[in-house]
Amino acid sequence: MVAGKGYYLYALFVEKEPQDFGAIGIVGRERVFTLHYKDLALAVSRAPLKKYDPVRKSAMAHQKVISTIMERYDVLPVSFGTCVQSKQEIMDIFANLYDKAQSALEGIRNKIEVGLRVVWKKEFFVQELGVANRQIEALKKKIAEQRGAANTYRQVLEIGEKVQAIADERRRHYVRLIFDPLCKMADDAILKDVTSERMVINATFLVGKSREKEFDSAVNDIYSQFSEMMDFKYTGPWPPYSFVNIKITGNE
Repeated sequence: MVAGKGYYLYALFVEKEPQDFGAIGIVGRERVFTLHYKDLALAVSRAPLKKYDPVRKSAMAHQKVISTIMERYDVLPVSFGTCVQSKQEIMDIFANLYDKAQSALEGIRNKIEVGLRVVWKKEFFVQELGVANRQIEALKKKIAEQRGAANTYRQVLEIGEKVQAIADERRRHYVRLIFDPLCKMADDAILKDVTSERMVINATFLVGKSREKEFDSAVNDIYSQFSEMMDFKYTGPWPPYSFVNIKITGNE
C-alpha cells in the first residue's frame, strides 16, 4: 500500500514572507518551503506519511536542511521524522506553541550550539589512575591470600569504587582547567554525564555568533595544551538543541 503524502517538518523561525530553500528535502529532493502563522514560519516539504528511520543518510539530509536555514535564521529545530497530514495540523502546532516559541527564539537569538568531548588516550588514562593501580595491586594480592566468596566479592567492589573515585577526582581537575574557562566565554553551558570510562568531559555550549571565532580559538589553545594526553572532538555549529525548553513534534 502506497503511503499518502503529508508535510515533513524541519524548523521554526521568525519570518513573515514566504521562503523557498530549494529542492533539498529529505525525500526525493522535494522543495523545502515555508508555511506561516503571524510572524513565524515553519520550513516543510511534501513527503510520504510514514515512520522515518534515523539511518545516517536520512539524518544527514534532515540536518542539511536545518543547516541551510540556519545560514539566514535563528531556528527551533523539529524532531527528526516529524510528518503531519495536513496544513491544519501545522496551524494547530503554530497556535499551541506560539508564545513558547517566541520566548525560546528570543533566548537563542544570534547564538549557536557547539559540543566538546574530551577523552583520555589509553596510556594516559593508566597514568592518571596510577595511585589507584597501586591500591588495586595491593587488593588483588590480599584477595589471592584469602578465601571466601563473600569477602572476595566485597573486595572486588572495593577495587571498582576506588577506580571510580580517583577517575572522578581527575575529571573534576580537568573540568576546572578545560570546561570552566570556556564557560566564561559562553552564554550558557551544560556539563553532561560522561558516557565511557575514559571520557573526561562531555559538554555543550551556547555561544554568541559574534564570539564564535574567539571561542573556536580558545578551544584550539586548550587542545594544544592537552593533545598529547587527550583526544578532543569539537562539533558544530548546531541549532541550540540543548538550550530550548520546547520540543516540536507532530503531537502538539
